[in-house]
Amino acid sequence: MTWLEVRQEDDIAQVSQAVRGQAETLGLRTAYVELVVREMAWNLIRHAGGGAIGLDEVGEGDRTGLRVTSLDRGPGIIAVAGRQEGSGLGLGLSVIRRHCDE
Repeated sequence: MTWLEVRQEDDIAQVSQAVRGQAETLGLRTAYVELVVREMAWNLIRHAGGGAIGLDEVGEGDRTGLRVTSLDRGPGIIAVAGRQEGSGLGLGLSVIRRHCDE
């Protein structure tokens, strides 16, 4: 697994570029994979003060995919479940869920 640090807004572009390259290599829908990873990275910055995104190629039979893991040391989803004014639309996790297979 490759780990990419996400501490500030500039890191999102680097993570996005890395996942785009890996998704293209695997023949995945690049735009969806990139959208999911960008949302994960934004959540790390907004709600946890930073963290890391892990990228790992996975396969089963003739299927190939990309496992994306978000790691942080933040307070947890329960602690930030109440939407904070000015912190976004509150749609990040639903966007992630909608565009992921499993």
